[in-house]
Amino acid sequence: MDDELAGLLLSRRQMLQTSAVAVASPTMLDAGATAATRYPTTGYLRSRFTPHLGTAVDLRTGKGWGVRTTLVGVEDVPHIRGLAGAQDAYLLRFRGPKSPQLPDAIVNVVSSRFGSVVLFVSRGGASASTQDYVAAINRRIPGR
Repeated sequence: MDDELAGLLLSRRQMLQTSAVAVASPTMLDAGATAATRYPTTGYLRSRFTPHLGTAVDLRTGKGWGVRTTLVGVEDVPHIRGLAGAQDAYLLRFRGPKSPQLPDAIVNVVSSRFGSVVLFVSRGGASASTQDYVAAINRRIPGR
């Protein structure tokens, strides 16, 4: 293989790192014309979700099963005062039944109110009858 071609090829490690970043990054799903039309510029801004506190949201895994939850919080990132009220860095909190529980995973978050997005959710606090799930949104670009 000549040196010029070798410089253009990705190593296996570089490819896996790039793929991991692409999968872990939140991306918009094609949720139909309604959501695409309604949220073309708000994407992952806090203001997209805040008006829908208290509404039903489905968290669906890639394996086709999921949990019906309620959006119970659009919260500041704890312990970082500089992000208080930020439109591009915040937490979404969903509350669902204690069972069945979703694993910490990338899920399709589906709402008739704000459309559909793909987010990594992890289990948060729990009570005797409920389980919280939390998604951290960070669309902040360093240096801006």
